[in-house]
Amino acid sequence: MAATTDYDLVIVGGGMVGSMLAALMAHSRVRVAVIESTAPAPFDADSHPDLRMSAFSPASQKLFRQVGAWSLIESMRLCPYAHMRVWEEPENLLVKKLLSGHGNETHFRADEVKQSALGHIIENRVAQLALHQVIEQAANIDLLMPEELSSLEYKNEQVGVRLKSGAELKANLVVGADGAMSQVRKLINIGVRSFDYNQHALMALLQIDGPQQDVTWQRFTPTGPQSFLPLPDINGQSYGAAVWYHNPDEIQKLQQLPLDDFQDRLVETFPERLPMVQRVIAKGSFPLTRRHAHTYTKPGFALVGDAAHTIHPLAGQGVNIGIQDVGVLAEKLLKAHDSGEALGSMKVLTQYQKKRMQENRKMICAMEFFYRTFSNDIAPASLVRTLGLGIADRTGPVKKQVIRYAMGL
Repeated sequence: MAATTDYDLVIVGGGMVGSMLAALMAHSRVRVAVIESTAPAPFDADSHPDLRMSAFSPASQKLFRQVGAWSLIESMRLCPYAHMRVWEEPENLLVKKLLSGHGNETHFRADEVKQSALGHIIENRVAQLALHQVIEQAANIDLLMPEELSSLEYKNEQVGVRLKSGAELKANLVVGADGAMSQVRKLINIGVRSFDYNQHALMALLQIDGPQQDVTWQRFTPTGPQSFLPLPDINGQSYGAAVWYHNPDEIQKLQQLPLDDFQDRLVETFPERLPMVQRVIAKGSFPLTRRHAHTYTKPGFALVGDAAHTIHPLAGQGVNIGIQDVGVLAEKLLKAHDSGEALGSMKVLTQYQKKRMQENRKMICAMEFFYRTFSNDIAPASLVRTLGLGIADRTGPVKKQVIRYAMGL
């Protein structure tokens, strides 16, 4: 029988959110284990960007700085953006005529809230590698990788954790940071409220005419948004990513097209402000599902990030609310440990859930509102929307508050 290793905290999932939680616990007296199934590939400065990337808000950046990972990310690569443009081009001819000469675009600028950037586009692997460097240097953290969870058992205020390798761990608290299809969530029988959007998203990595841009934009159409994300220049070559939302059948057809044919369709369909595309390097698609766990906590267990909630990605807030989850949870756990309280007690965990579940519900509702509001071509609704975007651009105090909220400020 394998020897059992005791920890205060076991984190299942060493992606960006789980690794951030571990990094926030680094160099404390809390004994931590991180279980991750797949090691990220080493960084290659000459390689083109990965297809998997996220837009990190200044609030998330603050936590990366706090744990010492931001300078590591900067030593690899990232792309700041100082502008975000959002608009709708109505398909209804009557609405187009009525709107002739009226602005229908909102332009968000970082300098409106005295910031240098609205956010940064960073490859998921780069963020994960930086966080892994931080936790690997912490004497109180063991990164078990590659390793997978097999089973969980809560008994006598301790959680028994069995791994597929046969290793056995014990912990006062197990945190599920293992994504939308969380095994931890299933093993501890926490249900979710879910809704499948009639939409998939296709992301395409583009090689574009330079130089590097500092603007991200999103055009709303009745079938879903079309977006552009800037990426860092590499060896004098510029890159960007296009995100195309549409119904599942259309996305499947686009995904099956050869890259050259897909490039033609992309250029034909996307707005003229899309940079000149030299070539499409890669593309991938995924379904869009809203999920929210019935509870984030049980005695000895907590859920964070996508294990607790997934939202529509049109505003790029998914990873950011996950990062904010672990920021709050780490604060509560460190305080509890210092005062001698059990990390897995509901007294401690309820404080985390109370603070984060309410905030996450607000964000889920906001994304639901935008999805429902813009995913149709009903003439009166389209007229109100497009006029509203133009009015919003000229309403300074309101717009500044929206910017600050999206940035986590």
